[in-house]
Amino acid sequence: MPHATATAPLASWRFAGTLRHYQADVLDRVDVAGGSALHIVAPPGSGKTLLGLLLAARRGRRAVVLTPNTTIRAQWAATAATLAPDRAAVSEDPDGPGDFTALTYQALSVLDAANPFAGLARSRWCDELESDGRSPDAAAQWLDALASRNPAAYRRGIASRSRTLRRRLVREDPEVLASALHPNALALIDRLVAHGVETVVLDECHHLLDHWALVVATLVARLREAGREPLLIGLTATLPSPDDADEYDNYTSLLGDVDYEVPVPAVVREGNLAPYRDLVRFAEPTREELAFLSGHAEGLDVLLRTT
Repeated sequence: MPHATATAPLASWRFAGTLRHYQADVLDRVDVAGGSALHIVAPPGSGKTLLGLLLAARRGRRAVVLTPNTTIRAQWAATAATLAPDRAAVSEDPDGPGDFTALTYQALSVLDAANPFAGLARSRWCDELESDGRSPDAAAQWLDALASRNPAAYRRGIASRSRTLRRRLVREDPEVLASALHPNALALIDRLVAHGVETVVLDECHHLLDHWALVVATLVARLREAGREPLLIGLTATLPSPDDADEYDNYTSLLGDVDYEVPVPAVVREGNLAPYRDLVRFAEPTREELAFLSGHAEGLDVLLRTT
């Protein structure tokens, strides 16, 4: 049987301090071996970094954390170094990953174009035209003519198909995104796969909207293709707004529902967050402001009735 550190290099990591009550509760309640993504919401100052590291250590496998900026990346690396028996096991170098590697989302999400889905969307449109009986050349000529005669309609068609592609990339075929990624980003993804990463921690995961979510989905797909069972651990203080349905779908298809939410009073009680009170102050419009609003309301009413 191989030595434990060969298959579980983080299993020897230890925390010598005292856990906060809610941190211990999270560790008791969530299952790192269940095969499902872990989605944890906790307010600022609640110790999400330590919690994420301890969850990764409990799983034991090589891990990467993705962070929104280099300052937070350095904080993860510094905290990880206090748990690791060997500081060399922690890396911030994308060219030299360690047992635990801290990177920024940007390092993985370099795209080749401002609209990386435009080319894929045009190809899909061509396929649709060909299925209606046009030859490949005729389909391409028709799209070129539309782009020239009616650029607004062409842009709408590309945008509509781009949205469909984004949804499909996450739910069905994340590998397709590789055609939109810069070769350097693809090389980094392949390097992490070859290195044996199996745990992916997503710090401030509410940033996982649009192509960042898709890039993470691509990494997960590559890990699965390599025979791994990647565990995603999403940590955030603020859930994203569902107002943009496409972006919200990208997020939820990666992390699913919230598995554990640390209540704000628990963090206040532990002394890690100052007590606060939400206040609302109402300001009544002046007479002139009310007259202005009333006039515009009447104008809108007339417009609606005569349109």
